[in-house]
Amino acid sequence: MNIVTVMNYADSDLRSLLMCRIWMEAVQRCAPGASITVLCTQPLPARLRGAFERFGNVRVVTGGYDPAVRVPRGPLAMHNIFFKLYQLSLIREPFLYLDADTVVLDSLDPLWQCRHDKPWIGVDHQSNIPGHTDSIPFLNSGIQLVGDPGFYDYQRILACARQHRFKFLVNGTDQACLWTYFQSISYDYTHPAVGPEWNACAGTVGLSCGADGRWRGRIEGGEVDVRINHYWGPFKPWRIGCPIYQDALARLA
Repeated sequence: MNIVTVMNYADSDLRSLLMCRIWMEAVQRCAPGASITVLCTQPLPARLRGAFERFGNVRVVTGGYDPAVRVPRGPLAMHNIFFKLYQLSLIREPFLYLDADTVVLDSLDPLWQCRHDKPWIGVDHQSNIPGHTDSIPFLNSGIQLVGDPGFYDYQRILACARQHRFKFLVNGTDQACLWTYFQSISYDYTHPAVGPEWNACAGTVGLSCGADGRWRGRIEGGEVDVRINHYWGPFKPWRIGCPIYQDALARLA
């Protein structure tokens, strides 16, 4: 299993660095033996280097932005489109991308097996997210299962975005680019076995810790166990009082 993430945080951003450590520990627990690639634009902060060095399956790659970009389009666009999207499109083997603000709660094996079914699989935003008012389902690109890297065509995705002058019907930067491109080629990126439990908005998830020390989650009003909890945007773990984050913080004290 090949797992990829992006970690671009300053050494002084202690909350985000702790979040990254939680990410790594969860992935190591739920995908033992996986090959893990951490993409960044600058050397990994010392606090993370020390924590990751004890694992023998982590590769840190310092990469650059799309060299063809000449005009900045704002920090989010520069990072998410011209670094994240660009770097992911350069990968030449099947991979599972997980945002650094996710926490894996269960085995990733069932998700990884789905890579054979479609060249690119993603999960839409849930409809019950607090303050989320978009009227049409659209992609949350924090989870990407890429079975055919050749399908991940950065130049075509970017050309589609430029045709729309980077003004999209849905929110986001790289996810808006991807969603718009997939719409333009009539490609359905969803999978019947890969629902919101694989990319659950943390603001809608109730968490509990069992006697075995394992964290479990349920989306409010649902009966399916959450496999991946995603702390995107306003739902960062320190903002919503996430018990997983609070527990990790207490262990550092």
